[in-house]
Amino acid sequence: MNSQQYIKFLYIHLDSVNLRVVRTLENNEMKYARIMNQLTFLCKCRQYSVTPKCLKLKWPHNGIRKNDIINQTQKKLLTDLIDFNHKKKETIRKDLVQGWAYMECKYRNTYILDVIIRFLAHQHENEFMKCKTHLQHKFELLIRGTNKYSEPYQAPQQNLRSRPNILSSDIPVPLNTRPGQLDPVKTKVINLSNCDITPTQVLALTKGMKYSVAPTSLPIFDLVSGIEKGLHKLEEDFANQVRCEMYRCIKKENNKRIKPNLSKEEYIAIKQIRENKDLITVEADKGGAIVLMNREEYDSKLKLILEGEDFEELNEDPTTKIERKIYRVLKKYDDIYNAETRSKLTPHHTCAPSIYAKPKVHKQNNPLRIIVNCKDSPTEKLAKFLCKNYLNKISYHTESNIKNSYHFVECLKNMNITGTDTMASFDVEDLFGSVPVRETNEIIMRKLKENENITTRELSGIQELLEIVSSNNYFQHKGKVYRRKEGLPMGNPISPVMSNIFMEELEMTTLNENMTCKPKLYKRYVDDIFLIFDRTDKLNLFFDLCNSQHPRIKFTKEIEKDNQMPFLDVLITRNTPSTIKLSVFKKPTHSDTYVNYNSNCNPSVKKALIKTLKNRAEKICDNQETYEEEKNKVIRALKQNNYPEDYVRKIWNEVKPQQQKPKPITTVAIPYVKNLSERIKRENNKLNIRTVFQSKRKISQLIKTPDLSEERRNKNVIYKISCSHTDCQSGPYIGETKAQLHVRKKQHKYNLQKMIETAELVNHKINADHEIDLNTMNPIEYEKDWFKRKFKESSYMKYTYNKCTISKPSVKVNRIWDPLLSNIYKRKSADSTMSSATTTTTTN
Repeated sequence: MNSQQYIKFLYIHLDSVNLRVVRTLENNEMKYARIMNQLTFLCKCRQYSVTPKCLKLKWPHNGIRKNDIINQTQKKLLTDLIDFNHKKKETIRKDLVQGWAYMECKYRNTYILDVIIRFLAHQHENEFMKCKTHLQHKFELLIRGTNKYSEPYQAPQQNLRSRPNILSSDIPVPLNTRPGQLDPVKTKVINLSNCDITPTQVLALTKGMKYSVAPTSLPIFDLVSGIEKGLHKLEEDFANQVRCEMYRCIKKENNKRIKPNLSKEEYIAIKQIRENKDLITVEADKGGAIVLMNREEYDSKLKLILEGEDFEELNEDPTTKIERKIYRVLKKYDDIYNAETRSKLTPHHTCAPSIYAKPKVHKQNNPLRIIVNCKDSPTEKLAKFLCKNYLNKISYHTESNIKNSYHFVECLKNMNITGTDTMASFDVEDLFGSVPVRETNEIIMRKLKENENITTRELSGIQELLEIVSSNNYFQHKGKVYRRKEGLPMGNPISPVMSNIFMEELEMTTLNENMTCKPKLYKRYVDDIFLIFDRTDKLNLFFDLCNSQHPRIKFTKEIEKDNQMPFLDVLITRNTPSTIKLSVFKKPTHSDTYVNYNSNCNPSVKKALIKTLKNRAEKICDNQETYEEEKNKVIRALKQNNYPEDYVRKIWNEVKPQQQKPKPITTVAIPYVKNLSERIKRENNKLNIRTVFQSKRKISQLIKTPDLSEERRNKNVIYKISCSHTDCQSGPYIGETKAQLHVRKKQHKYNLQKMIETAELVNHKINADHEIDLNTMNPIEYEKDWFKRKFKESSYMKYTYNKCTISKPSVKVNRIWDPLLSNIYKRKSADSTMSSATTTTTTN
């Protein structure tokens, strides 16, 4: 296709907005091709101490140090020009990232995008070679003029690995594309909706859902409450010493402007996506890509699943019944579980689990995978307790079990593979949903009986508690309550362990059969099985045998192709018929989305990411060639996430021995604010106090409207009750509760009816002879953390109402914080509604 045909093609298929984007892309590609050659040319000039003509200086007068001064100035100008071009290159690269991300999202899997990629690749190649030839000739003339010997001019090579153009992984555009079959490896944003999204919206989304946004102002309350939570159990004198140091740090940074890490345009773009009621933004099931879907399509697919044969609708919410049942069972076995354990496991004021879904973009029609959010559900703590104390001790101990990819690599090192061997992997279709719960419970109890340290009475208690956790697979969605009829939900803490126990029993039955098709090697990670057979017919026989073991369990298989077999994070490649090499494997859906370098989080998190990727490369890659290849892939992927290459290489090559640190006195958890948080950590280290940082505001929280049920919205709140007497000198009643607001309201009503004198509202009614109007009970603010909730309640009393309230503060607010907190709470309106509290939910 020539230029005229290409332009005609664009005018036919693109509107004016997208045509402008493509033309801008073309200009940036040409600029990028030129700037890369210019940088190479300038660096070569600096290397061989030659000066380009544009930088040569002339001075008509003579002087003692004339030549030295001119040479030094020329070198400085050359270095400055190189630095300037590096910044210019980075600006062009970011524009390319934004443009290609938009085009990939707009025209994904279309012939239009394929034509644009191919044409611009050709244009880039021509411009690159033209510029290379010109600068090569120019450099050789400069060298001849100085009579210096040099190696031949080496311009940047044009290949898929190093050439930073539209076919480079520096830019999130598919590699090796062809019409209708674009490779989605680098796709970070997938638009499945009918809505058009702008380049700025795409750029904001490519940062990832976990991108932490810098606060617009210093989060003083979160800083102070985090410090106080860590200090409230320490001796008062020492705690005051720490408070003084922390106050000094915060006061010094209080008036400084916090540099934003999202532009104003990106904030607006995110707001537009959030306010679009026809659009829903979710993460893909695998790979970390962000998917935009029509809300109507998302809801209809979810509704179709819930109305299927695997689920049934319940008439009522069983949460309260489950809470009471757990309490009764724990009370029944009070000789086994002490008061402290029972107190931790007994649920109070919990909510029904909720669900969300992730689209499987790698499958046809993008089906949804349902995940249950068991946070704050009645069985959450009990499930974790059973796993930790019982189920983990009877699972993951078989010879075939592998812990992770590194363990799998160790298993392969001692394996001899011949030329006739065949590698394969089996996978269970929807394992969690296929596990027979009752049968698995029987397997668990049989294994626990073999443990001599567990008494018969304790076994009875475990059985009853296990039955409660495994049988109550219910959740709520859009005001309705559903229950899974069979299988285990994804998201329940007990599901992975129970599934593994069932798979262990299934494989034991299969492998112990007297058969002639046993695999040469059998290794399993939950439902992923790696096998080696000496004959292909044995593989097929064994596959059929596995599928005949249980009516609910169905396996799929994958056989090595082109002498390669992926398993977990490992790619096994045959070098020769009897030797293999190992390298890191990423699924085609992987989007290379990591913690962004500009994300508002502790720098140690970014360093740990690089160290983790390095550790994976070192442990999986078994030769220097694959290690270097993986290292280069990691560097390119991190550059996509705005990491400077020099920084990545520095941390990659950094070797620091781990130092033994003394056990800290306490831990202080505070929100991360650049410079201030590091200052606080340095001061705390001197006092042997551990400091951890929290990233509060993330793009996922900014972009999603909180889908909370009424009971979730009205719990974990600070609330206010006004006295009905307009001239009351005591002020309102300020309280806090973990329970739902209507439950707390009933408690107040009961106290007032029975005139229980220990209640502060009752005392006020008796002493002041005022009526209490419970209809004025309104939530002021949401706060999930119990200490922060009490601290916030006390702060309202002290600063907003000047201690003139019916209620008394739960915790003491040290006066050292008065200059910081008084201004915050004086600005707060006492008549705040839950609309503001709901907004706070998204930032906690």
